[in-house]
Amino acid sequence: MRPRRRRQGHRGGVHPLPPRPGPSPGTAGLAFERLDLDGDGTLSVAELAAALWEFWTSEDAGALGNWLFGDAFLTAAD
Repeated sequence: MRPRRRRQGHRGGVHPLPPRPGPSPGTAGLAFERLDLDGDGTLSVAELAAALWEFWTSEDAGALGNWLFGDAFLTAAD
């Protein structure tokens, strides 16, 4: 009879999953608060459409539409 092997967590050859892509939970919450223009706790189609339009058309680095993807597209000036 073979001896039982104990399970010992992460060991050679097996790598943990990489971090989840996207903004951190704190950044996502901040982005949501900025994009929720009427403060009702939801993002309407109109609010999302406005953010998308602003993201693609505005030359202002501080435009609210840049929060659509968290802080990924914000500059140091923001």
